[in-house]
Formats: sequence, C-alpha cells, structure tokens
Amino acid sequence: TMAPALTPWWASPEQLRGEPLSVESDTYELGRILFLLLAGQSPFDFSGLSPAQILDKLRRESTPLPSVVANDLRLAGDLDNITLKALEFD
Repeated sequence: TMAPALTPWWASPEQLRGEPLSVESDTYELGRILFLLLAGQSPFDFSGLSPAQILDKLRRESTPLPSVVANDLRLAGDLDNITLKALEFD
C-alpha cells in the first residue's frame, strides 16, 4: 500500500526509479504527449512489462523519430529534435 501511484506506461524515468519529481519529469511527460500527438502512437510498446523492465527498456533503446513512426516527413527536423530532447533518458 506504500507503493507510489503511477501509470508505468506514462511514468518518467525518475518516477520509475522512485526519485523525487522535477521539471525534468514534467518535460519528459510533455515529450510523451507530443510524440503521441505527432506520431499517433506511443514511442514504445510496454505491454506485459513491469516498471523495472520499462525502465531498463528506456535505458537501452533509443526513442524512434516521430517522423519515421508517423511516416510523415513534415515532422522531420525541429519537431523530431524537440520531441527527442524532451524524451532523453538522462
């Protein structure tokens, strides 16, 4: 009953590690929302993964470009860069 309340699919790396939330956590969450709005889907599929496995996947795998996922070259450049910057693991 003392576990933090969070939705692992949407949690920032800081939340998954149990660290205090910060502006970086908010920026990460905004990046996830931006990715979803641009690409029409989440950057990762976390189906069946525990919070620890999600954290490991975020650490190991690079975030795909929204323009590639959406197959829309209009997103390439600034929108890709802004989204990836917000979704940096560290």
